[in-house]
Amino acid sequence: MRWDLQNDDQFIVFTDSFTGFEQVYDIISLTDNTVYMKGVINLSTDALDLGGDMGILELLGSDFELPISLDIYLERVN
Repeated sequence: MRWDLQNDDQFIVFTDSFTGFEQVYDIISLTDNTVYMKGVINLSTDALDLGGDMGILELLGSDFELPISLDIYLERVN
């Protein structure tokens, strides 16, 4: 996994080294010690294994993606 700041530090892009998949987050605030960012992860139902009998996820099909909104706040701890 690698990451890059882009567009004059307005976005951070995480890139999976194996698949090349990119995940983009908007940087809301960036200081020397903190970062606050927002983004969306699209979780495929193929990645979910809840066990048990056939449930609603199997009925939706394997191409269904569940968008999950994230607000991430990171703070440097010395």
